[in-house]
Amino acid sequence: MEPPSSPAPEPRALPVAAVPVSTAAVVDRSVEPELNAEEALVLMQLMADQGDPRSPPLGTLKPREQATPAQLADPAQYQAFEDKQSRALIQAYASGVQQIPAIRERIEQAAQSGERSAEEIDEARAALEQLERLRLVDP
Repeated sequence: MEPPSSPAPEPRALPVAAVPVSTAAVVDRSVEPELNAEEALVLMQLMADQGDPRSPPLGTLKPREQATPAQLADPAQYQAFEDKQSRALIQAYASGVQQIPAIRERIEQAAQSGERSAEEIDEARAALEQLERLRLVDP
């Protein structure tokens, strides 16, 4: 029987100034950095705290509206509330799907201009393909 191993150290958040990985290595994906376990944890924490620097801004997302106590107490009012939420979700989904041609055009422009690496273009095309697949799924 083997003695119990010591527990793994808890990951800790480091201030941005103490991050050993340069953010340039994160942004420049043409060369994949080789990270040890500690550097990878720090990078994951940085991405969780600050997001991916390549991501576009999120826009005007609003938190989901909560049902009022009166709506929660009355089944008919609550059903009307849920129906309204479902309609808003479907409208948001339809809006995203309508943007597919514009997204495809921006990807192709970036590929033609060379402003993005081939890896970034492939990643964008894969994300667009996933969005297109969602369009084919019945809600």
